[in-house]
Amino acid sequence: MFKNKIYVPNDHAICKDILASHHNNMAAGHPGQFRTLELGNQKYYWKSLKKLVTSYVSHCESCICNKHSNQLPPPGLLNPIELPSRPWDHINYDLITGLPESEGFDAILIVVDQMSHMVHFIPTTSRASAVDVANLFVSGTSLKTLSKIKET
Repeated sequence: MFKNKIYVPNDHAICKDILASHHNNMAAGHPGQFRTLELGNQKYYWKSLKKLVTSYVSHCESCICNKHSNQLPPPGLLNPIELPSRPWDHINYDLITGLPESEGFDAILIVVDQMSHMVHFIPTTSRASAVDVANLFVSGTSLKTLSKIKET
């Protein structure tokens, strides 16, 4: 015992096991260097504790892979979205799959016009290829769209 703490000999394997129990523990959730040092200091003492904690946490693969850096700039320039000048100049689409089958369909192609916010829901199958989806888009939206544009 040293200052009411368990004295840990200068054995790298023992120190590493102790740090792993405090840092990799599911309840601890991979705390940073400060918190890991705090947890280790509660019960244990060894001379190079701070140095080993710094090294251990900075080399933790899980922490490296999952660390969010607030220091880095955003990965691209933030530009405003160009507003369309007429209907159907800009569209968004999405394919929802994994639905229960109904009348032979198990997916829905959703097409949204960015200017008018007109939405088309086109039934399809999850097995549709890219060409099938493109054909669905043309056949499912063009006639309705042209008639709507002529009306306005």
